Amino acid sequence: MDIIIENLIVGIAVMFVIIACRVFQANVALALGDNTPKLNGATSLNPVNHIDIVGFICFIIFKFGWAKPIEVNVSNFKNRFWGKIIYSLSNAFMCFLIALISAIIYILVGSDNKMLFLLFRDIFSISIVFGIIGLIPLPPFDGAIFISAFLSREVEYEYFKLSNYTTLILLALILTRTFGTFLSPIASTVGQFIIKIAYMLVM
Repeated sequence: MDIIIENLIVGIAVMFVIIACRVFQANVALALGDNTPKLNGATSLNPVNHIDIVGFICFIIFKFGWAKPIEVNVSNFKNRFWGKIIYSLSNAFMCFLIALISAIIYILVGSDNKMLFLLFRDIFSISIVFGIIGLIPLPPFDGAIFISAFLSREVEYEYFKLSNYTTLILLALILTRTFGTFLSPIASTVGQFIIKIAYMLVM
């Protein structure tokens, strides 16, 4: 029963982080001049519009995964270069902000309320992982959009063809544990830094 409850808490944490970050990023795109995410439902709170089933299952089992990519037309940005930069970093910004708020809450809650402690601890760790994964320079992740800001349109077009193989590449990296080997120390370093900030704000 404990395993079921723990997985349920992880599932709730994953959905919260994914939906909150994607809705925020979709609205950033809207503010930058592109309404494509809104037209495709990315500004909605409906989990169906945000959850990638394979990525969600990977989050539950391996504690790292991915969401559905947000469809965005960077050509609609008021400023194509800065629009790409701001948009590509907005997801990570929101993820790390959620991580900071979650860290503050679970520090204040402590172990007196186990359910809340576990929930916000999971939100903390998942938001960090989700933020880091989003920065991977592999289309259609945000890291690729950031890099594309410095590429010509011709090179950008060829670069984004890699998105056809992204899911297969990620699954291969996860199943061979290669992904976790590189991701874990980065997530740990970022997490420790955010926790230090949280303690400074609480004290």
